[in-house]
Amino acid sequence: MTGSNQRNHSHTRSRIVRIAATLMLAGLCLNVRAGTPGKDTDPLNRYSPQSAVYSFLEASHGHNYTRAWKYLDLRKLPEDQRIKDGPQLAQQLEKILDRDARFDVAAMSQNPSGDDRDTPDPNREIVDTFNVGGQSLRLELERVPLHSGTSVWLFSSDSVERIPQLAVMVSDAPIERYLPAKMVDWKILDTSVWRWIALLLVAIVLAGVSRAISRLGVVAVVNPLLKRFAPHMETSTLDVFVAPLRLLLSVALFRLAMLWIGPSALLRLWLGRTLALFFFLALAWLSMGIIDMAVSSTRTLLEAKQRAFSYSVLPLISRVLKITVFCLAVAAVLSDWGYNTTTILAGLGVGGIAVALAAQKTIENFFGGISVIGDRPVSVGDYCKSNLQ
Repeated sequence: MTGSNQRNHSHTRSRIVRIAATLMLAGLCLNVRAGTPGKDTDPLNRYSPQSAVYSFLEASHGHNYTRAWKYLDLRKLPEDQRIKDGPQLAQQLEKILDRDARFDVAAMSQNPSGDDRDTPDPNREIVDTFNVGGQSLRLELERVPLHSGTSVWLFSSDSVERIPQLAVMVSDAPIERYLPAKMVDWKILDTSVWRWIALLLVAIVLAGVSRAISRLGVVAVVNPLLKRFAPHMETSTLDVFVAPLRLLLSVALFRLAMLWIGPSALLRLWLGRTLALFFFLALAWLSMGIIDMAVSSTRTLLEAKQRAFSYSVLPLISRVLKITVFCLAVAAVLSDWGYNTTTILAGLGVGGIAVALAAQKTIENFFGGISVIGDRPVSVGDYCKSNLQ
């Protein structure tokens, strides 16, 4: 009878686990569908300001200007003139956006209705701003309804009229006048070879400079503070912070260098996402170092009187805090990359509840263990007698 009950319990648990997995997958699928409204109805992916500009740059960098000009509102032009002038206008707009280092695709709204705080008109979205002769000229997107009833984002007609004027204003970098023509003309991902070389040299230089600066900062700033507020702490413990501070400094300086070098808009987007990954990784690394230092100091204080607590509870607290920091870092990276972390967490939460129901005994034992460790009914070295057989 006991074996039969165990088999039934095991069968029920496996069914609940399968249901949990199904609910989790359904939640993630709903998140993906909720995050891309209207994408299936427009083959050019113009359902949001960010997707429209990104798809335009993707088509332009692929030299598919026949597709790229369809992201421009050319309704004021006759049909034959659209086919004639559209590719040239798209090529000029690509050059304008690539040459402006302040332009960032990732900063644009992913909401199909745009950013209400951007302009007073809810159907308008600012893409880039230029100062010409003391006058501010804007490149804007406009939400345009199609015959099918859906609305798409296009570069507005008045912005299209400004493209030739802005294209003349955008000139090559002054350094290109002194470089060989091949280094300027040869391009990888629509970025000249000399810019790739400059990015590589900056990365190599920062690898050495950031290390020296981070160590100097620890010696000049942190050490005096440590001697004043924590004189008993060894200065060697600060070596843990050198590497994450070095990574943070490198990310910040490389970001500044990108503004001067000026890679193409899509390359800026990918580099920006990579730098965001390293930035949050460095923050998590630094936070974990602080947690280790705090736990070590607390263990030293409690070791004399509360040895059991310092041996059992502190490592558990340390692991929980580190897992929390890691999860927050992952969520921050996904959010910076444009993913809707709220709906992802909601989908995982539904599955997590089902998994919790399937693993009641395991969770019960886990919290029971925490209670025993926290209450400390027994300590290491105590003699215990149990009636269990």
